[in-house]
Amino acid sequence: MAHTPQAKVLFVTRRRDIAAMSGTLGALGYEATIATETEESLRSISSHAFQAILVDLYLTGKQDLSLLEAAIGSPAAPAVIACAAESSVEFAVAVMRAGASDFFTGSFSVDALL
Repeated sequence: MAHTPQAKVLFVTRRRDIAAMSGTLGALGYEATIATETEESLRSISSHAFQAILVDLYLTGKQDLSLLEAAIGSPAAPAVIACAAESSVEFAVAVMRAGASDFFTGSFSVDALL
């Protein structure tokens, strides 16, 4: 009998600590995909039905909500989790107002995602 993954998760990040979580989620039965470039991320978001997307808001090296907005606008209506190495209160509020399901700064664990 074929194994069906619990959920498809996309990690949009260059951060190695976050990308490493994809292996842990895979061991837990999730299908995890990593996209490290903007165009690759946009293609993945538009062509796959992810149940959750984790977006690194500093993927381009500066605060950027465009990938977050693309993920939120995905037809699959995934839960969109935003992360940033650091953030101001104003930026965190803007992220949540844009429609993120959750927002993490600094380091966090797989347990926090589940």
